[in-house]
Amino acid sequence: MISSIITTILFMFSFLIFSRYLIHLYYKSRRKLLFNQIGGKDFIEIKNIPTEIYSKTKTSFSWKDYTSNIILLDDALLILLRNSILNGLITQNQSIIQISKTENNRKQPGVERVYFIEKKEFRGNKICFHSSQKVIVTAKIEITLNFKGNIEQLDNVKKYVD
Repeated sequence: MISSIITTILFMFSFLIFSRYLIHLYYKSRRKLLFNQIGGKDFIEIKNIPTEIYSKTKTSFSWKDYTSNIILLDDALLILLRNSILNGLITQNQSIIQISKTENNRKQPGVERVYFIEKKEFRGNKICFHSSQKVIVTAKIEITLNFKGNIEQLDNVKKYVD
C-alpha cells in the first residue's frame, strides 16, 4: 500500500518536472525563431526587468510575476518572459508578448500574444501598459515593467512608447 502511494507521488512529481521542461524547450525554440528573424535588424535588448501581468475579466482575475528581457524594435516592444523557481535556481522560459503602438503592426515570429497600447502610465521607475483582449470574454490587461534604478533603460522604453 505505502509503496504504491510513493510510486504514485514519484510519478506525479516526475510528470510535473518533465512537462515543465517540455514547456521550457518549446518557448526556447520560439525565442530562437524570433532571434533568427530579427538578427539582421537594429534592436535594443534590456535584460532582467521585473514584470507583473494583471488580467481581469467579469468573472476572474489573475496576477503573475516574471523576470523578462525586453527587445525594442522599430515597430514593436517585445517582452520575453521567464519564470524563476526556487529563488532563481531554476528559470523557465515563458511566452513572448508583443506590445504595439498601432493595431496594424504585424506579429513578429515566435510571439504568442500581441497587445496594443490603449493607455500607458509612468509611475516613478515603472511603466504600465493597459490593453484589452477579446477572445471568448473581454479581458483587461495591465503589464508593469519595473526598471528600479535603470534610468537609461527606462528612458529608452519611454522614447519608444511616446
